[in-house]
Amino acid sequence: MPTLVKPVRRASHRRVRVPAARRRTASPAQSAVTAEPTFAEIAAQYLQRHIERYLVPRAARLARYAHAYLATVKVSRSGGGSMPFTQKPFREITIADVEEVIERKAVPAMKVVRRGRVQWARKVGGGPTANRLHAHLRGLWRWAIVKGYCDSTPFARAGLPTLRMRPEHARSRRLTSDEAARLMAACGSHLRDLIIAALETGCRKQELLSLQWHQVDWARNELWLPGAKTKTKRPRRIPISAALYEMLVRRQRGPTGQVYGPNDYVFGTDTGARIQDIKTAWINTCRRAGIRGLRFHDLRHEAASRKVEAGYPMHAVSLWLGHTNLTTTARYLNADVAQLHALNDRPGPSASSAPPSSPCG
Repeated sequence: MPTLVKPVRRASHRRVRVPAARRRTASPAQSAVTAEPTFAEIAAQYLQRHIERYLVPRAARLARYAHAYLATVKVSRSGGGSMPFTQKPFREITIADVEEVIERKAVPAMKVVRRGRVQWARKVGGGPTANRLHAHLRGLWRWAIVKGYCDSTPFARAGLPTLRMRPEHARSRRLTSDEAARLMAACGSHLRDLIIAALETGCRKQELLSLQWHQVDWARNELWLPGAKTKTKRPRRIPISAALYEMLVRRQRGPTGQVYGPNDYVFGTDTGARIQDIKTAWINTCRRAGIRGLRFHDLRHEAASRKVEAGYPMHAVSLWLGHTNLTTTARYLNADVAQLHALNDRPGPSASSAPPSSPCG
């Protein structure tokens, strides 16, 4: 009798679905590691969603510079070894990590800068620069807490500060009359007009370089600075002095006699285009004039000091400069020794004289 052979079923290559309850899932710790954003990712969000949206363009440039520096600093890794500060998970950054990057920035160093054929040495880092980095990182962590990226900040614990800024001393650099004469003699026509404008208006360098002709209100004899072009994001109006008026009338026409349009720049090129910076021209002019240690921003301090010496009240000078509080204005004012002598020679009771007797005494 023939033997019956059962057919053998071939193994199926179809995928067998595993019930959801039996699937292997990543542990919460593994998920947290993969989803934890790094400092670079949080910093990019802070730059895009806060600084670029609400602050002036210069703040965004400084933030990018700070982030580029932070990428060069290595801090300890939680599992051992070291890693770039910007690549460390944001929640794992410690007080020691932040203190390390700030302390490194506080050490001054000399950097050689080249622009074309011009070369000069510039000091980078130092206490004030470290304070700016401190303020930037502190603001970043406050923003991250509000947005839910973290629950605490390395800058405070139990309501007390853990990292403090370094003390700063306000600059007391004044432009002497001899330096002013040498500076004006050594500079070209464009820079000379910018210096006149800075001393007559107290404006910042970028406020002047971004000034367009439609901002010159001839009817009201004022310069109009919209909030988009000021550091504090607040608009302000500046009266036009006689010296500034004369210079603006002269600059209204180009070298070929053409009248500039409303969107052309007051301190731009011959065609009315914007000039981004005057750093090279300023350095060369100061070198030719034999002036050391003078910055273009010092002209703003000089203008404010001259206003106070002329008898302007401090609150008016603060409004003129566009400051939000008088404390900032007070740092700008540098009393001259000659002014102190003039005040001392004014008639009035001396400090050693006896106070007047009271009528009731």
